[in-house]
Amino acid sequence: MFALPNSQRRSLAVFAQDVFSPLSWLDVVAGARLDLIQDIGIISSAQIKSDGLCAASPFGDCTPRGYANLQKNGKTYFQVSPRAGIVIKPPVAGLVAKVLYGQAFTPPPVAALTNQTPSENRAGQSFANPLLLPIQSRTLEAQISVEPWKQQMIRLGYFHVETSDEVVYDALNQAYLNNARRAVNGVELELLGIGADTYPLSSATVRCLLPSPSTWTSPTQ
Repeated sequence: MFALPNSQRRSLAVFAQDVFSPLSWLDVVAGARLDLIQDIGIISSAQIKSDGLCAASPFGDCTPRGYANLQKNGKTYFQVSPRAGIVIKPPVAGLVAKVLYGQAFTPPPVAALTNQTPSENRAGQSFANPLLLPIQSRTLEAQISVEPWKQQMIRLGYFHVETSDEVVYDALNQAYLNNARRAVNGVELELLGIGADTYPLSSATVRCLLPSPSTWTSPTQ
């Protein structure tokens, strides 16, 4: 792989979270993460031309002018990712239920943005796609825990993780594209031995993935 030697990524993140307790048995968690990421030097002079890979991209167009702007100013990702949850503690000793939801994103790999390996199927172009979108993810988790015996805890949980705009290599176009979406569902059973300070002394976990649809879209032509 031949990457651009002067490419670099700068990042800044701010996270805030708070817990509200409107009732003695109910906690509400709310938070957000702010990410500001900038990629510099991801366009080479040879790439300032149309290559047909950036349809529907919010980061610019496929014209020489659009590519020249990316070369001059870089590429900036700005996103707010919310997180929320509720924790229910009914008046039953050791019983806790919670539901958590969160969003996040991951910028495209620098290697996929800057890979200068020549493409055999697209004359004068490389594997790089400087107009890739960030990878988006959403998670949902529900969990119930109970302490049936002294210093013993049982946790039963369900989780759902969904990602979209995953970056994959398209062999037909010989380029990286936002081209995949997948979902994972599962259940988890955990047995814990709890010490006096609630620190787990021992644990055993059984995790089972449920049948989940994974959708792979067709390459952008």
